[in-house]
Amino acid sequence: MFRTTVVAASLVAFALSMYLADTAKWNRHQYLVKVLTKDVKTGEISTCTGSLLSPSVVLTSSKCFPEDRKNTAAQAIISKKDSLDIMNKAMLAVRIDEGLALMKIDAVDDEHFCDKEPHPPRVARLNFKPSLTEATYQNIKPKQLQDSRCRVVAFKTNDDVEKFATSTDVQVLELDVRADEDNLMFSEINANSTGRLCWDDIGAPLECIINEEENKWHQVGVVNGLFGRDTDQDTNSTLTFSCSDVQTMQFVVFGDNTFAHAIENVDKSSVFEAQDKYVLVGKKMHDINWRLLALSALLAVTAIFQMGYTNAYPNTAIGSFRLFLNQSSEDPMTMSKSEFEWAWSALLAVYFIGFATGSIISASIADRIGRKWTLFLGTCGNLLSALIALFSIILKMSMMFGFSRLVMSLSSAISMNGLILLFQESSPNHMKGLISFNAEMAFVLTNLIGGLLGMQSILGQNLVGLIAVSIVPSSIACFLSVFLKESPKYLFLKKNDATEAGRALKFYQNIQDGEEKANVLNDLKMEREEMQNQRHGSIFDIISNQPVRRGFLLGFATMQLTASVWPVVFYSTDFLMDAGFSYEISESASTFMLFFSTLCTIVGMFIVEKFSRRWLLIGTATINIFAILGFALSAILSIYWQPLAYGCIVCLILHGGSYSVAMGPIAWFITSELVPINFRAVSQSLVLGLNHTVALILSFLTFPLYKTIGPITLVIFFVIPGAVCILMLILYLPETKDNHINDIVEKLKDAKAKQKQSRAEANEEESHGMNKLEA
Repeated sequence: MFRTTVVAASLVAFALSMYLADTAKWNRHQYLVKVLTKDVKTGEISTCTGSLLSPSVVLTSSKCFPEDRKNTAAQAIISKKDSLDIMNKAMLAVRIDEGLALMKIDAVDDEHFCDKEPHPPRVARLNFKPSLTEATYQNIKPKQLQDSRCRVVAFKTNDDVEKFATSTDVQVLELDVRADEDNLMFSEINANSTGRLCWDDIGAPLECIINEEENKWHQVGVVNGLFGRDTDQDTNSTLTFSCSDVQTMQFVVFGDNTFAHAIENVDKSSVFEAQDKYVLVGKKMHDINWRLLALSALLAVTAIFQMGYTNAYPNTAIGSFRLFLNQSSEDPMTMSKSEFEWAWSALLAVYFIGFATGSIISASIADRIGRKWTLFLGTCGNLLSALIALFSIILKMSMMFGFSRLVMSLSSAISMNGLILLFQESSPNHMKGLISFNAEMAFVLTNLIGGLLGMQSILGQNLVGLIAVSIVPSSIACFLSVFLKESPKYLFLKKNDATEAGRALKFYQNIQDGEEKANVLNDLKMEREEMQNQRHGSIFDIISNQPVRRGFLLGFATMQLTASVWPVVFYSTDFLMDAGFSYEISESASTFMLFFSTLCTIVGMFIVEKFSRRWLLIGTATINIFAILGFALSAILSIYWQPLAYGCIVCLILHGGSYSVAMGPIAWFITSELVPINFRAVSQSLVLGLNHTVALILSFLTFPLYKTIGPITLVIFFVIPGAVCILMLILYLPETKDNHINDIVEKLKDAKAKQKQSRAEANEEESHGMNKLEA
């Protein structure tokens, strides 16, 4: 601990002020509460600060109350909603627990309480994890906050109690906080150029951004004490201290179950209900912006249609394409079986070249011309590819058909990137997950449509009609994207155009109130400042940083588990025919597999946040690998006993279901959960690029080799590498669900890296101790 004197919070406020980092008004931080305590015998009044957790619970520091509380009365002064007026609420009871004080007060009426985003918050945002039944509080260890942006929100210091009670001036002080012992943190004054706290700031909320992507301030503790010089240590007097004497600010952090237990004992239902309304505000059905949801869903289906549709119909319509390639060869109808297999494999595999290229260039395109016009460019490319494919069938030109797939994959990557960026940056926070899910659902749905229409009984024998179908949704996507607004985040952060950003907010979120609009733009301003201070990691940084390197490799291993999905989507009908099934049964089984995968994707949406991410991934990946192995064994053994061939159909459906329910969706975002934010963009790009390179090679070789050496190809290409990847996940993959990135990085460190960090921390603590002694 520090060799300093703790300043008692029960002192009457001194006539001392602090240097303000940022000034604001109370109505911008309506959860902030003034706490007045009074000794009924002596009449002495003390001032503190607190935060409103619910209509009937206020959180402050235990130092706001004397040890003997029998003769102590207290009240909370709370701002009225949408007004500069105040209300006084008497304390009914108080619970003191290890530095924290939870006051039970006369409840605030509902009409003065609940506001929805983007309105200023009415209660302090706590680190609650929402669930389908009840929110649960997640503890935050002090070491997890050391690299986070943190601040204290407090009232302007005033020596007059009456003026303190009526003042509406609030100050926001950003801090560099460091972990101390137990659940304590501190901030050195000389480490903060923005100022310091004073006496009546005891109990003020310490807030940090604990999720960089969400970019929301969460209360993680309270101001607990101020430390000054030892000038009067012998007499233990604190009366000679002034604000300028304060050297260190101390905070109590909610690092264990003390805070959660205190809530349960004071008014659990009130706090949990308030947090549910605030944390989940807008997530309830009546708060969903149905216009925005419908618009994003329509654009997702139409913009992604070409990618999902054209990758699925070659599977069920393979008989017609076999005829097309024979007719388009130099010597019509002379193409050998082996020549068809290699040519068909090359035509399908070209998709990966275009998509990988489009993924690489789409980010720079989106930053240069904007998200809206990136989407427009990609959808126009999709329309062009459909027209090229149509004419290639009419003119019987296989090379033109291959070129159409290259244009399609390139354009699909650009349109998908533009679509996701546009709606991620234009949606309110509570709808981003739902909006993002549209893209994945659209891909699975269009896969199903492609497989279904490619059946011989529908459009499988009419390739002109089959390909012409995709012209309609691509045209709709081109038309709709012209009338969209640019994303408000792009307009504000990239173009510095607040006026157009405001119009975009009105278009997407229907925000018309000037104050609400200003609140959203203020959040964007804070994000821009954070972006300016953010250092992005390079490829060299990923390689040289051991835990980041391990996170990247685990992300790549997870993505490689998905490589088998492409041969299944491309060739499953032909594989089933090789197992002895008729063309009709084979295409029906492939189509049913796509339908079952669609259902599993919907199920996965509900279970992915309910169970352990680690074991959900490992479990479904194991099932997926066994499904491939089962398919190969059933196909091999069916030669000796034909009924075993039905195992191929069962395993095919099991493979699609296990991929869609968890393994596939988790694989696409697990890398972002394993590496710090400044490494995520580079890591995701590298993982995606490497994965598509491997998928290109495997997809190109699988079909012809399957025809040459048989189903053992699946074991060589997917089962053995998949088993190695699963073993890596079992040994090294940490749990990412509900875990802070600092905890995840710590678990990714090997023994050598942990020893190195321990030595560095020991040296730092020793240096800090020497500095204190010298002071």
